[in-house]
Amino acid sequence: MNTKSKEQVGVVHSIWQYAVKSMNGVKIEKAIFKNGGILGDRDYALIDQTNNKIASAKHPKKWAKLLELSAAFVEQPTQEKQLPSIRITSSNGLDILSTDQNIDELLSDFIGRPVKLTTSRPSKMSLERLDPLETEETILDIGDIMSKSKFYDYADVHLLTTASLEMLKSISPKQEFDVRRFRPNLVIETTSGMSGFVENNWVGKTVYVGKTFD
Repeated sequence: MNTKSKEQVGVVHSIWQYAVKSMNGVKIEKAIFKNGGILGDRDYALIDQTNNKIASAKHPKKWAKLLELSAAFVEQPTQEKQLPSIRITSSNGLDILSTDQNIDELLSDFIGRPVKLTTSRPSKMSLERLDPLETEETILDIGDIMSKSKFYDYADVHLLTTASLEMLKSISPKQEFDVRRFRPNLVIETTSGMSGFVENNWVGKTVYVGKTFD
């Protein structure tokens, strides 16, 4: 909602939390927001032990296996307690806890690269990803523009609207646009009558979630 126009843009349709960067997340009923996004979101990441870079599925030749893994907290984190452990699973039977002594070895075997699961950010952030604007394969290191909190590529909260999903379907009707492929934190069911990529109209404005203004 914009405080000047007081425009109602929609309601929260679903909330998503990704305990480990680039692994599949879970839908949750409610979320605690704080400086740095949703509590528990992307608090964990894998670090490549050969070069200390952050593992990201946006470099699929190295890290496509990350998308075969799902991660969830054993209990939802709170601001009063230490970050809970997480359970990591795969469709082919992997089921491990972050507290397991051989967690790094098991993850390294599954992914095929030596990795370390951590909540500690490296002193120098480095993450490689494909450049989406280039037709030829081009690798960028976006460590310098990553969020200063946790393991976000850029912004602390990712919003996606149902209007944008419908717009994509109209552009490519034969393509399936699953919400999960975009890895949003909040999916906003937009107000009736809104269409197109409505998020573009929010640039430079303030969006309020979870509070109504008179």
